[in-house]
Amino acid sequence: MHLHHPRPGDEIHGDNENCYWVESIWWYMSFAFPAIAGAFGPIASAFSICSLIRPWIKPSTGEDLNNWNDQVLVISNAIQLSLAVGANVLLLVNVIRGLKSSIALPLTIAGWYISAFVLAALAIVGSQRAAALHFEFVWLQAYYYCMYSAIVYFLVASFLLSNYIGGRRGRHDHNTTSQASVRTLMAHTILYLTYLLFGALLFSRIEGWVYLDGVYWAQTTLLTIGLGDIVPTTTAGRALLVPYSIGGVVLLGLTLAAIRRLVLAGGRTTLSTKKLCRARNSYLQELKNSGSRGTHIITGRKELEQTYRKMREVQWAVTRQLRWTEMAISISVWLVLWLLGGTVFMICEAPVQDWTFFNGIYFAFVSLMTIGYGDLHPESSCGRSFFVFWTLLAVPVVTILISNAEDSVVRIFRDLSILAGNKSTPDIENKSRERFRVTMSSLGPEEIQSNGLLGAQGLISRGYAEQAPPGTIIRSRRKYQVTLIDGIRYTISRLEEDALRSFNFYEWMALMEMIGEQGRHRTASRLERDVGEPVPAVAGQNTQTSVTGIHEAADRNVGLFELHEFEAKSPINGPREEICWILERLTKALKNELDDMAREEGMLIN
Repeated sequence: MHLHHPRPGDEIHGDNENCYWVESIWWYMSFAFPAIAGAFGPIASAFSICSLIRPWIKPSTGEDLNNWNDQVLVISNAIQLSLAVGANVLLLVNVIRGLKSSIALPLTIAGWYISAFVLAALAIVGSQRAAALHFEFVWLQAYYYCMYSAIVYFLVASFLLSNYIGGRRGRHDHNTTSQASVRTLMAHTILYLTYLLFGALLFSRIEGWVYLDGVYWAQTTLLTIGLGDIVPTTTAGRALLVPYSIGGVVLLGLTLAAIRRLVLAGGRTTLSTKKLCRARNSYLQELKNSGSRGTHIITGRKELEQTYRKMREVQWAVTRQLRWTEMAISISVWLVLWLLGGTVFMICEAPVQDWTFFNGIYFAFVSLMTIGYGDLHPESSCGRSFFVFWTLLAVPVVTILISNAEDSVVRIFRDLSILAGNKSTPDIENKSRERFRVTMSSLGPEEIQSNGLLGAQGLISRGYAEQAPPGTIIRSRRKYQVTLIDGIRYTISRLEEDALRSFNFYEWMALMEMIGEQGRHRTASRLERDVGEPVPAVAGQNTQTSVTGIHEAADRNVGLFELHEFEAKSPINGPREEICWILERLTKALKNELDDMAREEGMLIN
């Protein structure tokens, strides 16, 4: 299954709110919808299996069901179940990349739609046949599972269809990371449901329960709710409970981890990048339009530092806004799940236990928190079947809520503790300035230290030079390669920090100089090959260096940093993305340098 994302480079400029929200809607279709389909498609199939249990009705006054022939319903249900299972298999094969998306997705969508319509037709036919009976009856759990399955099949098929249409229209781009996360989530969901259904079958045989009551018991057990209305009473059942519950909790934990990885892998990063690009482009547009210059070039070190710090402020503001927006959405969804669930429980249990609305929301809250007092529990077929469905919905909702709470509320206390204990910020800044100076001076030759790396690149590439000692460029290249390796080691060390922090201006400047130096050496090496001798340095340059001199040189030559350095693929999207961005370019620069030297020595293997 191809998970697609809108391209960050195609972000909306200016204040085009409508376009931004349109792109956001397409993002939900491309990322959230396939994830939901991958998780809830197997759930719908599990409900289809539960709906095969017969009969669907039970007389209220003791009459027999000799006139209730449900073989046609069972056969039709079995046929649709085979189609639905085949659709799930195709989807799983698709996310494993064993089948083309253009083949697997339409077949999966068609299979789910057929299953939805067949189950809906079975529920309608069953209702009509039951209405013709001349005695009072109650619907059993299998009937409600049939309705739940039809609803879920229809929704996931519609979600997958919208994603498929968007992909065909070219509104999405492929994302391998998100696809791997969906594959993991789908596999863990299938394992959990299989474990649940087989455990229910085993314990219902041992304890003499109705199978669907066993499903209800297994769900309360694996989610550690433990309402206590159905418990094993035999020695064999109690003995098997220990390994069964341990295995179920492990599978549940793996499923929760897969949900969290899915949210972090694609959803949060993509939304953050989209909002960050939009806010950043708005500021850069103002910067381009300000004054009479109207250029895309930043012409001084101070202006570069000011722009860099402004970009950081934009990043922090957008990240903070998105974090609290996600938290608000998670709380809202949790509240809806709680109140809606309490309302349904009240409706289901009022005819049986005279539940009020307060009883419903109290029971729903105790269940969501996995407190499980057991003072209230569902007794009706509607209530127990809905409990299984509702708790499966609650698993991802509560997981995402806890994840967002960790990234918002918990982060506040962590940041405050870091801020309170971080009294060495000036020292860090001074060390960064010194690292910048060392980086500049270590790369030599002297024109780098006086004109800046990119300024030297321009002078050498234009040939504005006189005679210099032989081997100047070679020595400079060796120093540059060593400096690149040091930069890679330093950047990797940042990944080992407990709390990732962004690069400050001087760290970023030093790393950008390393990356920018790549072009100077490659240009110089090409000139050296053309003329057959080392490219000389600039005559008459001062060989004395200082931090002040470096900054003055940067003021003169930093104009070669264009604003696109701050746009969608810049290193200031987030700490981890920033480090990966830097590492990618440092290693690429080192590889290009080594390739050039090998080519010059005739050692490059094609």
